[in-house]
Amino acid sequence: MFGATVGTTPTQVPLAGRAGIPADATAVAVNVQVSNPTVAGYVRVTTAGQDPSVVTQLYSAGQALSNLAIVKLSDDGAAQVKLSKGSGTVYMDVAGYYSNSSTGSVFVPIDTTRAFAGSVSATAGTIRLSGVAGVPGTATAVVANAETTKPTAAAYLRVTPAGQDPQVATQVFDAGTSVANLVVAKVTGSSVDRRVQAKVSKGSAQLHLDVAGYFLDGSSGSGFGADVSWPQCDKALVSNVAFGVVGVNGNLVNNDNRCFTEQLTWAKNSSGGTSQPKAQLYMLAANPGSQASVWPSTDKDPSGQTIKHPYNPCTGGFDAGCSWMYGYARAYEATHTRGVVGPQTYRWWIDVEKADDGTGPTWQKDQTQNRADIEGMVAALKAAGVSTIGIYSTGYQFGQIVGTVPSTSTLRGLPSWIAVGNDGVAAAQKACSAGGLTAGSQVRMAQYVVGNQDYNVSCV
Repeated sequence: MFGATVGTTPTQVPLAGRAGIPADATAVAVNVQVSNPTVAGYVRVTTAGQDPSVVTQLYSAGQALSNLAIVKLSDDGAAQVKLSKGSGTVYMDVAGYYSNSSTGSVFVPIDTTRAFAGSVSATAGTIRLSGVAGVPGTATAVVANAETTKPTAAAYLRVTPAGQDPQVATQVFDAGTSVANLVVAKVTGSSVDRRVQAKVSKGSAQLHLDVAGYFLDGSSGSGFGADVSWPQCDKALVSNVAFGVVGVNGNLVNNDNRCFTEQLTWAKNSSGGTSQPKAQLYMLAANPGSQASVWPSTDKDPSGQTIKHPYNPCTGGFDAGCSWMYGYARAYEATHTRGVVGPQTYRWWIDVEKADDGTGPTWQKDQTQNRADIEGMVAALKAAGVSTIGIYSTGYQFGQIVGTVPSTSTLRGLPSWIAVGNDGVAAAQKACSAGGLTAGSQVRMAQYVVGNQDYNVSCV
């Protein structure tokens, strides 16, 4: 955006109202490159009309350097740049801006997580970030530390939006010299494949890209979702969420969530702006066997229709056939008798978990029967016209309850909603890029708990 010879006299750089920066911008994030300085010194990039003593970067005579700076703009929308001694060529490339607008992006910090480690060359290569290092598919940009090691030639690195190649270097290095600095880069692509691209100007090098945070479209509110059910009855529901997931059951699989209607209204009024539907539903799963208050004795559903399934005919035994019918009946009730109008219009999740203290859903010891039970639920949801069905659990609990899921099972490849408990948002974000609950499963959401409230990260 700017390139000129600069000396010890401040050079004004008008920015607001130019090159996509709005007239009301209050500050910019700008990559600053100094080339061919005549003497050792430092460069300052400051608000126009001000000259604080903080140094943007130090350099030796003839040395080229590049660094990211965040600079407040003057009232007339300008920054200024100067060198402490001599002269040199300064390039400035704006990566983003700040304004007082109520729209735009919001920053979400995360525990710094490695998103890429590999070789880069003079041919631009793209790096996928959505679903990696906790970066969601709704991210608009990332803040990352770029470390370049083992460069084979004196060159520079560029980390830019995929498909773009601005001229200012992210960093400059000599052959064999390692260097690291901060980069803010817009991500481009689809909601499931957001990328940046990286290249060096000569030779090759090893690049480590560690993400420290990302930006989300401000229209998505917090960018996070929440899930509620009977424990939140008669309580104020969390505000400023992008999407909501509502439980249709009470504390057991065979009773109602008495607050379902008002909670569904809350979900529908969430801000949206992510790849998640604004309102989603979940139902409890259980297979209590002999402890059940009602247990099937035929292959008929609650309406009296005979249902075909892949297991033995149900005659009242505690076996796979009756387990399948038990799950089918409970999902039939969830879609027909729990107050859900138009069940086929929602994304449904089947909650597969058990409490360590013995409360909540109970399960049989036979994992095959438990798997048949959940398969019956999937079949009933599909019969009700539901097109997107996923499984909520942890990897450990799902393995304990269901065991290994064979390729012939209808559970294979269903979307996953992963719970990380009290481990926090960073753990939830990392779960986005971990494997799903079954082979071929994609992690759509990850849940974390703050106090008594469940929150959710949108993964894709």
